[in-house]
Amino acid sequence: MVYFILVEIAGYRQLVKLRPNVVREVERVLTNEFLTRGGVLEPAESGCILARFEKLTTSDQAKVAESLVAARDELLGRADDLSGFSVLLDQCAVGCDDESLRRMRDILTTLPVDDAAWITRHASLSMAVYLEYESDGPALRVIGRTPDTGGNAGKIESFAATRLKTEELLDALFAARDGGLIVVRGGDADGLHYAIDAAVSSFVGPKIAALDVRPRRIAEYPFSPLETVVGAFGLNETPHFLNSAERAVWESRSALLEYITKREPRPELFDAAAHDFRIALMLFLRSYARRAESVMSAPCLVIRSIDRIATPALELLRACLDDVGGFVVVASSAEEVPAVFHDVQHATVYAADVTPAEIEDFVKDAGWSIRPSETAAILRSSNGKRLSAFHSICLLVGRNAQFADGAPTRHVIENLEREPLFALYAGFLLDGSASLDEYYTILEPCGVDSSYAPEILKELATLGLIPDETLYTPTEPSLIGDVKRLLGPDSGKVELSVVRFAEQRVARGGPKTRWFGILEQFAPIERAMRVFRALIDRSLDRGDRATARELLYHRIPFGDRAVRPSEIAILESILFAGRLRLALVNGETATARRIVSAWDSEAIGTPSTYGDVALAQARYRAAIGDYREAAATAKRSIMAFQDQDDPRGVSTAYIEFARILLASENVTDAREYFAIAATEAHRAGDPWPVLRAAFFEYVGDFLYGDYSQALARAERCIADADEIGAHDYSMYATFVHGRVFFELGLYDEALDTFSRVAAIGRAYGRSDVCRVGRTWVARTHAYRGEFAAAQALLETIVPSFESTVFRGEAALLAGEYRCALEHLEAAGAYHEELGETPVPDRPSWRDGFEYLEDTAIGVVAGGSVLSRVRDAYYGYALSELGGAEQAISILYDLVRVKKPSDHDPYTRLYCFLYSEVLNNSNSRDADDRATILGKAVKSAQERTTRIEKHVDRTAFMTRNHWNITLVERARLFNLV
Repeated sequence: MVYFILVEIAGYRQLVKLRPNVVREVERVLTNEFLTRGGVLEPAESGCILARFEKLTTSDQAKVAESLVAARDELLGRADDLSGFSVLLDQCAVGCDDESLRRMRDILTTLPVDDAAWITRHASLSMAVYLEYESDGPALRVIGRTPDTGGNAGKIESFAATRLKTEELLDALFAARDGGLIVVRGGDADGLHYAIDAAVSSFVGPKIAALDVRPRRIAEYPFSPLETVVGAFGLNETPHFLNSAERAVWESRSALLEYITKREPRPELFDAAAHDFRIALMLFLRSYARRAESVMSAPCLVIRSIDRIATPALELLRACLDDVGGFVVVASSAEEVPAVFHDVQHATVYAADVTPAEIEDFVKDAGWSIRPSETAAILRSSNGKRLSAFHSICLLVGRNAQFADGAPTRHVIENLEREPLFALYAGFLLDGSASLDEYYTILEPCGVDSSYAPEILKELATLGLIPDETLYTPTEPSLIGDVKRLLGPDSGKVELSVVRFAEQRVARGGPKTRWFGILEQFAPIERAMRVFRALIDRSLDRGDRATARELLYHRIPFGDRAVRPSEIAILESILFAGRLRLALVNGETATARRIVSAWDSEAIGTPSTYGDVALAQARYRAAIGDYREAAATAKRSIMAFQDQDDPRGVSTAYIEFARILLASENVTDAREYFAIAATEAHRAGDPWPVLRAAFFEYVGDFLYGDYSQALARAERCIADADEIGAHDYSMYATFVHGRVFFELGLYDEALDTFSRVAAIGRAYGRSDVCRVGRTWVARTHAYRGEFAAAQALLETIVPSFESTVFRGEAALLAGEYRCALEHLEAAGAYHEELGETPVPDRPSWRDGFEYLEDTAIGVVAGGSVLSRVRDAYYGYALSELGGAEQAISILYDLVRVKKPSDHDPYTRLYCFLYSEVLNNSNSRDADDRATILGKAVKSAQERTTRIEKHVDRTAFMTRNHWNITLVERARLFNLV
């Protein structure tokens, strides 16, 4: 990298004639200023002085800044003798050429001759750490030097950030300043992070810092560790650099980014959250890039140890960077460039082993002294690695290593006191998975007072054993064995404290993947197995079948520990229950049958796992339609969990028992058991059982028909699901909210809610959610009398049984009976394709009935609610087209033979349409129309009594389309 300082003296020819001595003195002084600071004079035009500075270290850059300011100050001191002057600093990646000189002259011609020093915007990127300036046209007016922060003699920065390496990195940065990738090859022990920091700091300047991604050894999210990119910036300034449309999106997404960047306990987030995170991260990067531009810097992102970051996170980061554009990315790696960046043109800077000359120069600059033989010994022991060599030097000269990062040698920890060793060992075990305050709490049982712990971390950071005093995870994982050896039996104190804390976190519902590894190694096996079981249940609760399969089939725990036969029996029970549930969740009934037949489930397990085994059997029995045996087995499961005082198990078993009752159309009792499940879930304190119990209470209210209670639960259920990242439950709870509005006849509110469901589904890339949401938007349009809008929207939706029935319904409501008949006939083919499927384990989106009415109505007797609605509409349309006798046969079968459930929300509709069809019949054998109409009125009235609040009962009877029509017809018969 080369810098040029160009001095131009105004009116030079006249000054030479009038004051030649002054001119010669000015030229002499300026030449001396430049030469003494490492500059070389270049040929220049008359009246100009051109100095070149090259082969720079970061300290040499400071001399360039000194030369610029000294030249300006010298000229200002002689201002009375001069006609004016300008001083300009520019920078090139290579040597000077005619084009560079012309550019500098062109810039000078545009600047006022007002006795000032200037720096080009290009040069300001690397000199901002040394100079203060302000924007003023095509160049920046230099105000003066930045405050001196002191030297680095004797510090790791001056040893690891070598002149040649920093210069090489700076050259690469400026070559990629419009956007590009620089890969720095080497490990932590090579000290390249210091060279990166020095070069990047010079590159971006003092007014903004580079963004920094640091890998965590425990990836808590699919996109971890990208949350670390926020770093010291925070999020408060982000909206200021976004336009109004971007700010609106940011306000709806930033909460997620803020949530996961907090260093505190937080629930797991799932793949569904990745979409929101990507949008938030993209906007954050876009805002940062504009902020960098506003201070004449370049947006720069440093990725530490990129080879330790998982591919999904890198793919997401790459997508965001491509969207924003213009970023300079510096990635350190011990391996090849990850495949995600293979198509990006990049420069590579390699680590270099430390040399004897570098050791000697470093020691000399620091004012120390070592012998040549000691230099050779350092090279041998360090194997050429800079950070190891640095430690050896400091130990030889009896100094504390002013160290901030890296891989220290083992002899560094030999002289540590007990407390720092405790802190190190706890840091190894936790690996960043607890907050700083929690970490202090964990150390207290080991005799480390929380008020003293920060001082210990400062000491460890000074020695380079941890990155800094706020990040307790040790920098070199391989030292864990040495720390444990030095602690001896006392290492058990740390292990016990960490285990107790992990168990407390699990009991409170904390993310179990984070803690199971600790418990697997150090906790009593039976206690750790409880967490293993909960981890499997949590994975299946949230729909993470891949993790569940990995746990159940590929990651059999406790492989490195001696396991007793009784513990093996517990593990077998857990695996049996988990594998059986996974097969049922996947709809693999045949696989489930093989699992049951291959295992002697009656003989499996111990009293602590009887509940799990029975619950698995109950689920299987329900899946194959044996509801009597399923209910009996679920009761045994409840009692087994109660005997173990396991509120989480009790809650889960009550939920399954209640769902079995639902399948038998016993909605009233099911609601009571959902309420008991909710109480037990709160006692357990785990948010997932709490959410599932609350969700099924909400669904139970809807199925029973208490729309008031359902409305009261809706917002809370949605908020609870969002809080723990359970987006499937949140989206379905929102959909149920829309269904409640729809049944009450509040069609404006229903339309808004279904539209929101479709939008959320689209945002999360869930085509099934979006499809069901849009289908119900179309149905609501029809009930608002907007028939054309309904049909137009339904035409754009992939045909299904539900959407085709709704097309027929919209035509029927519009009085277009022939069109209605065509669609309802076509729907029959789609219904045959559905076949019989078990009740889903979690919210599903085949249609808007599958996880609501279809879980409770017609499960045993057969015939879904929507198929009955289709038959009723078909008969009515047929009657209106002259086919009354056939229509009567269809509706007679529906009302008299099949006898719809009291919990079917459309029973009154079937009866009403039957009464309408009877009006078109001349048969004396047909039912009495008034009698059938009376059954419809009675059904509506009974349904109304289930609604708690008067305002909702009134809406149900006066705003629901079919109820309005029913009441009008009933008045003609004096039935109301």
